[in-house]
Amino acid sequence: MALNYAQTVNFLRDMMRFKEMDSVLLAGPFGVGKSSCFREVAELEGVPLIDQRLSQKDVGDLTGFPFLDKGRTYTAPPSWVPINDASVDQLKKYFKLKDEEVVYTPPRGILLLDEIDRSSREVQQCGFELVLDRRLNMNPIQEGWLIGGGINLDTDIYHVNEMDPAFIDRFAFIPFAPTQDEFIDHARGKGKFHEAVVNFLVVYPNFIDPTTDIIKKNPGKKLYSRRSWGKFSRYLLNYELLRTVDESRTNLLEGTEESNALLGAHAEIYLGSTVGGAFRNYVASHYKSLNADMILNKWDPTVEKTLKDLIEEKKSVEFGSIGKLVIHHIQDKQIKTLTSRQAHNLCEFMCTLPNEGVVGFWKNFNAQCKETSTEWFKSPDHDRIASRIAESLRKPMEGVKA
Repeated sequence: MALNYAQTVNFLRDMMRFKEMDSVLLAGPFGVGKSSCFREVAELEGVPLIDQRLSQKDVGDLTGFPFLDKGRTYTAPPSWVPINDASVDQLKKYFKLKDEEVVYTPPRGILLLDEIDRSSREVQQCGFELVLDRRLNMNPIQEGWLIGGGINLDTDIYHVNEMDPAFIDRFAFIPFAPTQDEFIDHARGKGKFHEAVVNFLVVYPNFIDPTTDIIKKNPGKKLYSRRSWGKFSRYLLNYELLRTVDESRTNLLEGTEESNALLGAHAEIYLGSTVGGAFRNYVASHYKSLNADMILNKWDPTVEKTLKDLIEEKKSVEFGSIGKLVIHHIQDKQIKTLTSRQAHNLCEFMCTLPNEGVVGFWKNFNAQCKETSTEWFKSPDHDRIASRIAESLRKPMEGVKA
């Protein structure tokens, strides 16, 4: 069974509290947040994270540098290996180091061995001792350090080296499958993604991750991923900062023919041609004309017509997701009580939806914003709201406001 992002974070945090830790391997598609998961655990636990890409390592980078002492050969471990204090003291003695010349490893932390399946078989074999026995060339690592790794695993899609089953068996193996909702929540909150990116992903969640079929049909082509969405969002935010000091720059989100063309070109750089074009089209048609602020605060015949056009085109995914944008807006702004205008506008919005949209919106609004929805239900539009909900529950697949 796969674990989502939150479940994986909890598992790793629990593992760090065990007296005897197992090394943990996350397996999942590219760009879904495997490395980010380890980084978040390190941040939550207040410990350092050492990130080493094994795809860039040679055998000597893991075995360390040999030296001679009293007729015997020893090996000085690489600087990034979190050896325990006893091993550091031993090296101090061998090399006659002063106290100020010695660097001790913190008692707790995470050692991330990333891109294991892109490393050579020889490098993987060098990691056997580190992963299973928690030592390197007889130098034990600190007890409070978690060893983790990340792989793609699917050799039909990725150019990776097949993992030795004996090596995989040395890990606690987690099929890593963070949900779309987790990513959107991250983008809205801690990720601080650009609003246009967040809104697009709410409306078109299927563009968050490419499917296996899409990857296979587009070999060697730029595709989208959660990682690339983060990069594109950061680009948009930085571009807007540049515009604050240079207003001659094109406003990418203005919706003109010129800005749409430039936005599409820039989006394709990060997301590939198909999704880059879809993002451009969304900004041109709906980003500014049909969002939470327009619905709650600026509802008018134009906004209503835009929504009705979506409904007439039977774009249930789009009009269904607009309700999510409204709920997110209320949550993010921490709105407990709607103003009289907002309450009325929200009633107009819900009454414009077909029955299937009303059912979905009311269910989610009542579940996720209970206090706000309860107050709204008591507003002067109570009779219309109650009637519309009742009608939609009786005939969930029929009916649109007359």
